Amino acid sequence: MIINSRAFFLFVFSLLLLSIVESSTLFNSNTTTNSSSIPFNNITIGSTIVASSSSSNSNQSVNSSSRYWLSPSGIFAFGFHPLCSCDDDDGQYKVAIWINKPSSSSSPRNRIVVWSLRLANNEEAVYYSGSSILLSQNGLFIIQPQQQQDPNSTSITNTVKPLFNHILGTAASYGLMKDDGNFVVYNSELNIMWQSFDHPTDTILPGQTLKPGKSLVVNDRYELIMQKNGNLEIIDDYLVEWKIRWESKTRSKENCGTVLNLDTTGRMYLDNQFDGIVIKNLTRGESRRINDTTISMIYRAKLESNGVLRLYVESIKKKLSDTDTDDESSGKSIQVWHSRCMVCKKSNLVPFIGLGILPLFALVVALICWLSNWLRNLSRVYGCC
Repeated sequence: MIINSRAFFLFVFSLLLLSIVESSTLFNSNTTTNSSSIPFNNITIGSTIVASSSSSNSNQSVNSSSRYWLSPSGIFAFGFHPLCSCDDDDGQYKVAIWINKPSSSSSPRNRIVVWSLRLANNEEAVYYSGSSILLSQNGLFIIQPQQQQDPNSTSITNTVKPLFNHILGTAASYGLMKDDGNFVVYNSELNIMWQSFDHPTDTILPGQTLKPGKSLVVNDRYELIMQKNGNLEIIDDYLVEWKIRWESKTRSKENCGTVLNLDTTGRMYLDNQFDGIVIKNLTRGESRRINDTTISMIYRAKLESNGVLRLYVESIKKKLSDTDTDDESSGKSIQVWHSRCMVCKKSNLVPFIGLGILPLFALVVALICWLSNWLRNLSRVYGCC
C-alpha cells in the first residue's frame, strides 16, 4: 500500500511538472508570434539619426549613431544627405531619401535623391551638423542645437519641432524605410500614419501614383501636375504665366479620376483610380527579364531642372558580403524615355509658315526633328506613346 502511494505521488508530480513546461513553452511561442508581426528592420520608438560628418553607418539597417536609416535590402536610405552633392562635406544637410548604390557610399556625387523635405515655398529645408531626427509616439521630430539658430547664444538648450509640421493623430508604433523607396510611419494596428509616397517632390517611383491635384515641382519654375480634368501637364513659370510646355492630351470630363502610375517594369501610364481603366500609356514597359537575382532594376520618373520629364532605370548589383567588389555596371542611370519625344508636332511649324518662310525650310525642320527622335528611339526600348 505504501508503494502504491509513492507511485501515485510520483505520477502526480510528473503531470504537474509536464504542465508547467508546456505552459512555459506556450507563453514563449505567443510572445515570439506577437513580436514577429513587426518587421525585423523596423525603426523603433526612441531611435535617432544625427547629422554629422564624422558619423558613418555600419552594416546594420538601424544604427542609432548613424546619419540615415536603411531599407531591409540596403538599397534605399532615409536621413541626412549633404546639401552639396560634392565630395566636400560643408556641414549643411537636407532630409532626403536616396538610392544607396554600392558605388555611392563614398561620395554623395553619385547618389540619386528621390525625395527631399520641402518648405512651404518649395525650397529644401537646410539643417546643420548636430541636428538630429527622433522617432517618438507623436511622430518624427527634428532637434536642432540652439546656437545654430542664434550664433550669439550660449544656451545649450535644443529646439524640438515636428519634422513634417504636424503631429500624428494616434500614437506611432514604428517606422520603416521600405525597399520600394517609401518611408512609412505605422501605428500599433499597422495602419499607415504618414508616408513619403503621399508627398512627392520631383520624382515618382514604382508603386507611387500622382493623384489629381498633386504635382512635381522643380526650381520653382516647372511643375508636372495631374490636373483634375484628367490632363497631365508640364507647366512653365507656373507661378506667373502658367504656360503648358507639354501635355498628355487626355483632358475630359469623364477623366476626373485620372492618376499617373509607374510600375516595376517601367510602364508609365494614366488610368482611372476608381475603375482601373487605362486611359493612355506613356511607355510600354520593359519586356526583357534579368535572370541574375543579385541585380535590382529600379525605375524612376523625374522632372528635371529644364522642365523635361525623364524616365530612368537603375541597375544595382546587391552586395552579398563585405568582400564583394562593386560592379562597374552597377549604379549607372540609363534614360529610357523623356517628354520631349512628343514635342515635335506639326503645330511647331506654324510660326515658320506664318512668317512667310519657304515651305522647303519648314520641311527641313520637320525632317531634322523626325530624325532626332528616330535616333533617340534606337537607343531605348520604349516608344514615346
